Amino acid sequence: MIYFLTSHDMLGFINGEFVSPKGKGKAKRQAVEAWIRSDALVVSWILGTLSEEVTMYVVKRLTSKNPDVDFTSKDVWDELECIYCPKILQQAIGEVSVTDKVANNGNTALHVAVETSKDPEFFEAMLGKTPENILLTDLKNIDGSTLLHIAAIVGNTPAAKILVERCPDMLIQKDNEGQTPLALALSNMHTETAECLLDNIEKDDIQNTLFSGSSGDELLVLAISSKDFQLAECLLDKYYSKLHSEAMLMAIAQNFPCELILPFVKRRVAIRKGAYDLLWREVERFVCPLNITQKNSSKETPQMTFTREHKALVIEGEKWMKSTAESYTITAALITTIVFAAAITVPGGNNQDTGVPIFTNNPAFTVFAVSDAISLFTAVMSLLMFLSVLTARFAEEDFLYKLPRKLIIGLVTLFISTTTMIIAFGAALFIVFGQNNGSLLIPIGALTGLTITFFVALQFPLVVDLMRATYGRSIFGRNFGSSAVWRLADDLKLPEVCDGSLFWAVNLPPLYF
Repeated sequence: MIYFLTSHDMLGFINGEFVSPKGKGKAKRQAVEAWIRSDALVVSWILGTLSEEVTMYVVKRLTSKNPDVDFTSKDVWDELECIYCPKILQQAIGEVSVTDKVANNGNTALHVAVETSKDPEFFEAMLGKTPENILLTDLKNIDGSTLLHIAAIVGNTPAAKILVERCPDMLIQKDNEGQTPLALALSNMHTETAECLLDNIEKDDIQNTLFSGSSGDELLVLAISSKDFQLAECLLDKYYSKLHSEAMLMAIAQNFPCELILPFVKRRVAIRKGAYDLLWREVERFVCPLNITQKNSSKETPQMTFTREHKALVIEGEKWMKSTAESYTITAALITTIVFAAAITVPGGNNQDTGVPIFTNNPAFTVFAVSDAISLFTAVMSLLMFLSVLTARFAEEDFLYKLPRKLIIGLVTLFISTTTMIIAFGAALFIVFGQNNGSLLIPIGALTGLTITFFVALQFPLVVDLMRATYGRSIFGRNFGSSAVWRLADDLKLPEVCDGSLFWAVNLPPLYF
């Protein structure tokens, strides 16, 4: 940075040579404004070389000293010297230890090693440089996190195993929020790390501390809430006598996968154009739960950012959905009118005395009556489905499942209605003109089949696309059906209370079933 400022003849802003001009008058005012612009440019250059975390830390320190005064480039440079020069000097003379704090959040070199590397040999070598008079349980950052806490958060199983073998008491250490390493591993859905910690719980005093009172119940609830049912079953097998909370049943009711109850697998995807854009929600299964609600530098959560970035896509999808539903609504209404009129004025007419259709006993009339009835009912159903699409609220989450499901039902029923209407029309033609000429059935059947083929060939690809996007396999894929869930339910005597009301409480409201 010094060479860069020197090359631009701006080194004087940080060493105090270029000070702000003083005095009055138009010329002086212009000189002051020019100096402020140049100084602000130097400030941006310096802060631009820092990470976001360090930048926020430096700005916070400067504003806390002089909240009412704008800091200059010299202020920033002096503050950086105050922060980093002692550490650089300490490193230069060889006094830095792996237990010394090397980051603003209080992390030591060992914390950084656990967080960034899963090489057990490297971590063993780092631990070997720990002074003998320092306990591993005393190495904490400003959040109160020990090395084992960091390993649990990032899922560093090799480091967690090494730490527990060296110092089992780290299992019961709590951070500033009262969380143990095992609780953090469960809440961050690091199953392998959590299993490693459980396998190394051997001392009775550690078991009593971790699973006494509500602590053990909270661990089991965390395992169930993260849908790690095999690990929850392991907890029950080992520590059932220490777990006694009714909160476990509520956790199962809220997180029990409906895929094991329903005969089909629930897929969360979107319709057509927005399908793969909305699949970002699947990423929630692979990231830390805290990252889902964590805000970025713009004070936005991932959900807020996604909504803002895809606002135009939602509007475009709404327009496409409405225009499609409007077109098919008109078609369904026309079919309803036609088949209703055909049901009243049957081919051949009615008997003047009894009112019974003349061709009641004719097989062709039976085909006509059944086809006309099916066409009428399915056309009305299709009309209602498309009307429900037009009156929907078109919320972002509706594009995942509700809207495509309505559109699929409407299109399928419209296909059935159109097909049966054409069959009914062909049967009516045969009744009126083909009674004494059986050969007329051949052209009627050929034209009927040709019409149905054209209609299906033109419209069926849309139904296939919608069904594939809504119910097909996502880009992430899923595997459900773990028997551990049912064994967990048996351990908690869930079948005794599994009536229909509990099933309606699982995961989604009844509408999604």
